[in-house]
Amino acid sequence: MISNIQSLTENFFEIQDFDYKKDVALEIPEKEEINLSYFIEGFKDRDKELGGTIGVIIKEKIKACDCGTILKAEKIGTKIPQLLRMIVIANQFSSTARELADNLGVVTLTHGELESIKSMYLNTKPVFDA
Repeated sequence: MISNIQSLTENFFEIQDFDYKKDVALEIPEKEEINLSYFIEGFKDRDKELGGTIGVIIKEKIKACDCGTILKAEKIGTKIPQLLRMIVIANQFSSTARELADNLGVVTLTHGELESIKSMYLNTKPVFDA
């Protein structure tokens, strides 16, 4: 059964027109397996043709995501060279985790932010009727 935060995440990916895989296990040269909630392939920045991929970690069973998860995401990003960036999605983040994520270049999104994005795109009505 898909959880609410997973459903919102997939809605976000569809709004952004991302091609993604769910529950991906990647093996890195050190024979270590890295598990990602989602793996977005072939992402292209709309302003620059950067190309690359995005790794996504979802932490939904905790109250506030802490610095440990942010550090884990950043470590994954450095171990997998083709990753353009990492995104961590959680119900909420501690203030220190958000600050650390900003400093390390890890994108953070909360359940509430995903709800806002979804409603912003799904409730958009044309300004002028034809």
